[in-house]
Amino acid sequence: MYWSWNSGYIFFKMEGTSVVSPQINNVFQYHIGLFGGYSAPTLNNLKKVSINLGVRGIAKVKTGSTPNVHLLVNAMKMFNGNSNISIASNSVVMASAFSAKIADNYTNMFQHDHTEN
Repeated sequence: MYWSWNSGYIFFKMEGTSVVSPQINNVFQYHIGLFGGYSAPTLNNLKKVSINLGVRGIAKVKTGSTPNVHLLVNAMKMFNGNSNISIASNSVVMASAFSAKIADNYTNMFQHDHTEN
């Protein structure tokens, strides 16, 4: 997804319904972008994630074989990471200062499960 008005690509998008959302039809929307701005300064929610792939099997390059790296994503880490995110309090988050809290949380969603060689 791309916002053409100034902030560029959306790095994280989560949409759904929740009984605690005060929005019409109980929808919630999290569209997290902002990379520092193109024509005007914005927040920079661009995050770099490093995962140690050596603990649970290193991918080996071999002729005739393709290694498969399996990553797990825990979506709940977006809600209960460094900050607690409440759909009831923040049901729609896009280009706001609060988006930085969600961006900080989703960096911890990824885990290396195993590698098949």
